[in-house]
Amino acid sequence: MAKRKGGVLNRRKSLIKSPTLTPITSRVMSDAEFIGLHDKAPYFPYIGPGLPFENVLYKKMGELCPAYTGGCWSYYSLSNGGWYMVPDDHDTYELTNWEGKRYPMSKDGAGLTVTQFLVNHLSWYYHQKGDDEARRAAIANFEALQEYSRQHPDGETIRMVLD
Repeated sequence: MAKRKGGVLNRRKSLIKSPTLTPITSRVMSDAEFIGLHDKAPYFPYIGPGLPFENVLYKKMGELCPAYTGGCWSYYSLSNGGWYMVPDDHDTYELTNWEGKRYPMSKDGAGLTVTQFLVNHLSWYYHQKGDDEARRAAIANFEALQEYSRQHPDGETIRMVLD
């Protein structure tokens, strides 16, 4: 009986396979990549007439992180084709969710969160506007950011802020 039970357990273990995730890497964009970003994201650099993407991103960071007072940001490229912005001034930030709960995270996690938030809103904005090219580009970037955030050390915290 013990032998048979052991055989069943071994067979079950071999049938249950955990998904293998391909690690997604991020790196700072070169100037040439940054300049070419508008080809990858038709909604960049403007969200509307005279409304630069960065300005909206900085404002959203201020809403999610009341202690944020501005600073320098860098553009990051993901190996899965996505891109996002990261604040450079501090190592950690504390972002709040819609209930007002605060969540500390790394600067990379904070930038990923704020970029994801904004790109998601942009996809709906362009959907309502009827701009399918910009909507599809925003959705593709949002999905790439989501995939990366699932593997990110701040992934759970990012979900707590965005949900």
